[in-house]
Amino acid sequence: INKAVIVSDETSPYSNNATLLVTAIPNVSITKTSNQAVYATSDTGTFTLTLTNTGYYTATLDSLEDALPNNFQYRWTNGGSLYASLTSQPTTGSTGTVRWKFNPAATIAPGQTKTLTFRVKTPIVGVNYTNTARGYGVLASSTNGVISTTLPIGIAENEEVMVKSVD
Repeated sequence: INKAVIVSDETSPYSNNATLLVTAIPNVSITKTSNQAVYATSDTGTFTLTLTNTGYYTATLDSLEDALPNNFQYRWTNGGSLYASLTSQPTTGSTGTVRWKFNPAATIAPGQTKTLTFRVKTPIVGVNYTNTARGYGVLASSTNGVISTTLPIGIAENEEVMVKSVD
C-alpha cells in the first residue's frame, strides 16, 4: 500500500491510498537432448529432458510426456534430478506417448534447472524422426501451463553407424 498526503496552508490536509499488486511468475523452458545424433537400428538411446526456470517464482511440474515416434519403445527412466520426485512412470515396452507424473508436483525454483533421463529402443527401420516432449503445470504465464520441445532423431539403415570428424 502506498499512501500520499498533501498538506497546504490554504486547504485541509488530503490523503489517499493506492494498492499495487505485483505478481511473480515462473518462466520455464524445456529442451530435449540425445546421447547420439544417429542411432543404429534396434539400438538403445538415452534422452534427457531439461527444464530451466528463468522466472522470479517457483514453478510446479505436474507431469512430463514424450510422444515417442512410431516403433520406438520406452525402456526405463534412469536418472536426473526429477527422478526422485516421480510418483508414476511409463511401463517398459510402452510405445506412443509416455508420461511421468509428480504428485505432489515437483518444484523448480527461480534460476534452477532439473532433468529427467530415460532410455528407448530404436526401431528396426532406418529413417529420420522428429520427437516432441511436453511439460504440464504452473510453468510460464504465456503457455497456459504447457511447454514443449522437439528433437530430430536419425536411425541408420544398417547396423553400423559411422561418425566422421574433421580436425
